[in-house]
This record gives sequence, C-alpha cells and structure tokens, in this order.
Amino acid sequence: MHYIPRLTVLIPFLNEREEVVITVKEIRRTEGNKVHIITLNDHSDGDFDYEDKLKPYDVFYMCNKKTLGSAQSRDICVESCKTPYFLFLDAHMRFYENGWAERLIKLLDENDRQLLCSQTRVLSKDEKGVIHEAKNRGKTYGAYMPLMFGEYLPDIRWSNVELYPESTEEPIPFVLGAAYAGSKRYWQYLRGMAGLRRYGCEEHYISLKVWQEGGQCILLKDFIVGHIYRKKSPYKQYSETIVFNYLWISRLLFPQSLWCKSFATALKRNKVCYKKAMTFFEQSADEYKDLQCYYTKIFTKKFSDVLGAHRAVKNKIVSKLIENRCKNLPQIAEKLSKNPSSHFGLFDGKMGQILWLEHYSYYSSEECWDSITSSLWEDVCQAVTTRQLSWCFSKGIAGIGWAVYYLYEQHFINVLPDRVLEDIDEQLQLCSIERMTDMSIAEGFGGLLVYCCMRIKYAKIQNKTLKWQPSFSLALHNKVKEALDFYTDLRLLTYALQFEELEQGHVDADDVTISMADVCDLKENYPKNVQYWTFELGDATLSATLLAMLNTK
Repeated sequence: MHYIPRLTVLIPFLNEREEVVITVKEIRRTEGNKVHIITLNDHSDGDFDYEDKLKPYDVFYMCNKKTLGSAQSRDICVESCKTPYFLFLDAHMRFYENGWAERLIKLLDENDRQLLCSQTRVLSKDEKGVIHEAKNRGKTYGAYMPLMFGEYLPDIRWSNVELYPESTEEPIPFVLGAAYAGSKRYWQYLRGMAGLRRYGCEEHYISLKVWQEGGQCILLKDFIVGHIYRKKSPYKQYSETIVFNYLWISRLLFPQSLWCKSFATALKRNKVCYKKAMTFFEQSADEYKDLQCYYTKIFTKKFSDVLGAHRAVKNKIVSKLIENRCKNLPQIAEKLSKNPSSHFGLFDGKMGQILWLEHYSYYSSEECWDSITSSLWEDVCQAVTTRQLSWCFSKGIAGIGWAVYYLYEQHFINVLPDRVLEDIDEQLQLCSIERMTDMSIAEGFGGLLVYCCMRIKYAKIQNKTLKWQPSFSLALHNKVKEALDFYTDLRLLTYALQFEELEQGHVDADDVTISMADVCDLKENYPKNVQYWTFELGDATLSATLLAMLNTK
C-alpha cells in the first residue's frame, strides 16, 4: 500500500551550502519517504547548485528571485505545503531516532491548535567540519519573556526550569530553536508572520498569537534534534527592520502600557533607528488596522492570562532567592506596625507602609493588619486634605494618588476614594509645570505625569469628567512633547507616550495592572542585621521584601 505523507518538512534557508543537503539526508535516513520536504532558497549568494545537490532526495525545491527574509519565507513555505501538518527546520540539523513524524502527526491530529517544539541538542562545527556536542550544557525548556527593564520588547530568554518533570510534554511560553511543528490551517488562521519584515522575532510573534488565540506551545522533551549553532546569522542585520519587528509585535499584541514601554525603549536606545521604524509603520498602516481588527475577533485570552505563564517561569528561576528573602517577613511586619512613619509619602512614609502591609496581609492570609492600615490611611487622608504635603511623587500627593490606584488594581480596596483624588487634583493644578526642570519620577515632572495618566485612564473607563483647568491640561501636553523631544529616561518616555494615547481617547480597559517597577527600581537585598532595618518603602528592607512577595504572588 502506497504511504501518503501527512507532514511536510519546511526548510527556508540562505547561504547554507552543503548543510542543507546534509539536513535533508538526515530526514530521509530517519523517516524515509514518510514526509514531504520543501526547501526554499532565499536567494543565496555564490555558485553552490542547491537544486542539483538536492535532486536525489525527492525534495520540492523553490528559490526566491530576491532575498525576502525568514519571516516572509516561512509564510511562503506554509502556503506551498500540501499536507495538513508541517515541521519547520533550520538547514543545519541532525536527527537521532526514527518515528518522530508519526508522533507529531498523532499529537496534531488530537489538537491542531498548538505548536510542538523539539528539545535541542546543542552542536557546533569546527574549522575541519567536525561536529561537536556542547559539554556541561544544561537542558532548556523553551523560552519565556522576562520583560527586562531597558530591553527591546518582547524580549526572550531560554528557560532552564522544568515545571512538569513527570511529563514528556511541557507547555512553554515561547517556542525557540530550530524545529517546531504545527498545522497549516492554524498557521494561516493566525496569519503566520503577517507584517514582519525580513528577519527577527518570528518565534516571539507566532508563540504570542498561539497563546492569545487559546492554543498552546508544547515542548516534546523526548523529541531531540541536533542543532548546529552558527557564529553569525546568514541574514544581514538591518537595525531599523529588527526594531520595527519588535514594535510591530508589541503594538499589535501588547496592552497599552506595555507597548508604550516597548516604543519608549526603542526611542531611548536609538532615536534615528526608531524614526526609520516608525516610517515603516506608516507604510504598513492599513495592514496593521486589518490585523488589529482580525485578532480582536479571534483571540480568546487576555494578555494578562498569557503573561502569567511567563511570570511562572521567571518566579521558578528565582524561587530559592525569594524563599530566603521571605524568612523575616513576620518579624518585619511586627516591627513596622510598632514604628509607623512620621511622614506620609509613598517612598518615605505611611503610604508606602500601607502598600507593604497590604501585600503582607495577602501573603500571610492574616486579617489582623487591616486595623493598622486603616489607621495609617486616616493619617494620610488628613495630611492630604489639610494640604501639609508637597506635590512630588516620592514624598507627596502625586505618589499617594498613584498608590491609591495601585491598591485598587491589586484588589486591596474595592472603591476609589474620589474625594481624596479630587483634592489631590486641585493641589496639583497649582504647580507651575512650564517652569519644571526636574523631569524625574521621584522628584519632578515625571511623577506628576504618572499620576495624571492614571487619572485620565480611569476617568475615561468610568465615563467621568476630570475637573482640570484647560491651562493645566495644555501645560501637561506641552511638557510631554518636550519630554519626547529632549529626554531619555525610559519611564518618563513610557508615560509620555501613554499620555499621548490617552489624550487622543485611546484607552485599554484590559491593560495589565500597574506595578512598582513602573515607577522605581525595587532593591533586591536588605540587611541581615535587624538593627539596620528601616521601614520606609524607598529603603532596602521594605523594598526587597516587597519584591519577594510580588514574585510569590
């Protein structure tokens, strides 16, 4: 009986020479004619006759008339595929066992809304062409997005933690590497690599779309493929194109606050490159609108749900460190309750202590702290209404107002204290914004902007009108423009971009919750000696232990 393949191996490549032939040989050696093979030459340089060298191996050979890049080449490969399922491979791979095609087909028959990723064996080739396996290299389990401050977003890191050791199949946030399988139907339903240019971020893009649609990325820990890691990519690296791909993904798939952070990072790191990437955005405006509308219809998961998988990996990585930092929490809470600050601000006083105690109450499941936080809150309200405080974020009313929204989004309070917030508004409108030269969040305009962004966002969500003077709104607008033109602080730029979006009426009601990382760097360690503990959120003791509690949450 003639066997009809149901899986096609897709190999887009550029300048691989004999390696693509060896990879095809490996496929035929292990699976014979049980799979189709499509190779796509992305207009390689040189005189290597790929088509002739591949003929003996029953390969469907294609060649682009010009170099299109790996993103577009992948979509061309899937379009050309005649089977329901495919396996993408790099053109420098090695196989070790038979039967892998049948395994992939069986799993995709059961559920075609998934990407199946192989476990990678790390290989290298020396100058004589001899292949070596990396020694003392720990196993990896897919990849995740740590959302590192200052990195291009979406960032991606290998994961070395195994969340499901009892199983040969492990859900992973991102596929990464050189061998992953899927369904042609599902790939095209997700519109593949639509919008990306040339090279970069392909795995970021498709993995995020799979999870947001409601599918899964799965690592098959017993499907092992050798991958020869090269010293450099065959594709020329065009900075503005790669930056565009990062911005395209974040703008299309991220909630508002995160894509603003992504754009702010690109603006800070290379303003010239950022402007070129934004030109590409203008050229792709119609495609962006079409995809945005389409994904709104087909996605079934909120981004915050998807982000949870990435945080689970990150927290597992730092779990031992978190455990050590949490050992003294009961003692710190007890001492804090007996040492209320004489100040009132977020970083220097009672508002920060409230925030810390609310997290500790959640962490410990102890309700006894409610009376203490209520007493501290009464003191803060009194200080705000009697106008005892400065306007700045670290010590004054802007930070207190932001902390109110933080507590609300963390579900520590059920109702926003509108009267207190309106009182803060009245006082902030007395500030001479146009004269501000300090643009920092802690002491300057940045902190006022952070608070104002939260006010505008929630006013629009709740369909309320802010009682702001037109002159105050105009001063904010002009200072934001100044910040974008002349400053490089990442947090300031993030909120400046967010302010522009909010000012235009663009509000994301499903945005991720605000975090302390949005406004400051929490310290990672605190003194072991009790006599050096201090009880203000801007200092190490509360800062480091708050970070630990946030990671456990």
